[in-house]
Amino acid sequence: MVEILSGMDKGKQGIVKKVKRSKSILFVKGLRLYEKKIAARGGYGEQKAFVEQSIPYSAVSLVDPVTKKATRVRYSYISDPKLPGKVKKVRVSTASNSIIPKPHDAGLGYKRRTTYTDSALCTPAAQVLKKTFNELSLVPGALSQRVLERLRLKLLPPLPVLEANTQTSSSQQSTEVVENK
Repeated sequence: MVEILSGMDKGKQGIVKKVKRSKSILFVKGLRLYEKKIAARGGYGEQKAFVEQSIPYSAVSLVDPVTKKATRVRYSYISDPKLPGKVKKVRVSTASNSIIPKPHDAGLGYKRRTTYTDSALCTPAAQVLKKTFNELSLVPGALSQRVLERLRLKLLPPLPVLEANTQTSSSQQSTEVVENK
C-alpha cells in the first residue's frame, strides 16, 4: 500500500498494480487516471476508457500498517523463524517501528532454493577435488614443447648461426697457418 505525495491525487492511498524498475516508475490501482480514446472498430463508435498513469518512485511513500499514514522506511535484520541461525532483511517503519511486509506476489516469479540436492547433472566431489593444474607448465618453453609433442611434431634442431664473411676468411687464414707449422 502506498500514498501519493504530490500531484492531483495527493494524499490518496492505493495498491501498487505494476512496477517498472528500469524506469523507476509504478502504477497505482484506481489513481492517477487519464482518459484514453479507443478508435472505432467492428461497428462500435469511438469509445473512452480510463487508464492509470505512471508515477515516479519519488512521488509515493509506503503506508505504515499501524498508523495508516505515509512513512519513511529503514531496513533492519531479524532472525528468520523459518531458518534457525539465519537473518532476514525486513522493511521497518520509522514512525511506529513496525515491520512493513512485502506483498506475496512480489519478486521475480520463482522460489529461491534454500538447500541444494545432488542430481545427475552435478559434478561428483571426487572430480571436483582432483588436481588438474601442473606447476611445470609455467616454465618458459615447456608449454610449447608439450603442445608440439601432443601434436606429434618433432622439434627441429636450431639452425647454425652463420658468421660474417670477414670473420670466416680470418678464421680460415688462422687454420692455414696452424697447418703449415
